[in-house]
Amino acid sequence: MPSVRSVAILVASACLVAGTVPAARAQVTSAAVAAAVSDLNSRDRDKVVAGRTALLALLNAARTNPPALATFAKDLNTQLMPIATGNDPHAKLNAAIVVLRVTDQNASPDLAPLIAKLIGDSSSAVSAYGMRAASNVLPRMLSAPKAADNNPIGPAIVAAVTAHPTSEAVAMEAYAAIVRLLNDRTVAEALTPAGVDAATPRAVDTLLPLMAARSTQYGKGTLVEPNAEQPAASFLGKRKTFELSTPAQRTATIRTLLRLMD
Repeated sequence: MPSVRSVAILVASACLVAGTVPAARAQVTSAAVAAAVSDLNSRDRDKVVAGRTALLALLNAARTNPPALATFAKDLNTQLMPIATGNDPHAKLNAAIVVLRVTDQNASPDLAPLIAKLIGDSSSAVSAYGMRAASNVLPRMLSAPKAADNNPIGPAIVAAVTAHPTSEAVAMEAYAAIVRLLNDRTVAEALTPAGVDAATPRAVDTLLPLMAARSTQYGKGTLVEPNAEQPAASFLGKRKTFELSTPAQRTATIRTLLRLMD
């Protein structure tokens, strides 16, 4: 007579063969996301940890299933938005960390509204985490015409750098999010050559107003470390970037770099 353990193994195997999911493996549902987000928004530290852990577990459960991953991203964007627009800085920071971890696995444009809201937060820490999440999502958005035309991340980055004029962390994360398009080989390999070509002038459009805002702060004496602008200056100075830029962008690039040197 087989043991209880043997029977359990046989039942589990039969479930997998039949295509059913054992009860121990929870489904990635909107209700599960809502429960985890509720804990994340709690003032109970243990619940916050449990909520963050649950969301990351749902991510892990969904990442090998593209439809489930897409649904998870949409649910997360909707259900974390009240936290991102709320007044609890601890909850917002936890939300930003979760979003960053999610975009590491799934750079979904569906998360763009949430990322833009986090980028625009008054806390420089929350904003910086939002920038890091943007670095995963932005290259693919810039390369796709429809996503690029409805991209809230670019304006949010410009507004955040303007709102945190003396924050080197925010500026550096902003530059990294934009220039990753050409500086990170893994991103370039994930896009088609045509996608990189299409995204580059759009990246320039976001980068130029950032550098203009920063240059103004140098003129006022608020900023004194121009080396912080090196990632942006290097991107704009690349031959490929310049060749792919429009005539107006080329003129603006030259003026921006000269102003920064001055």
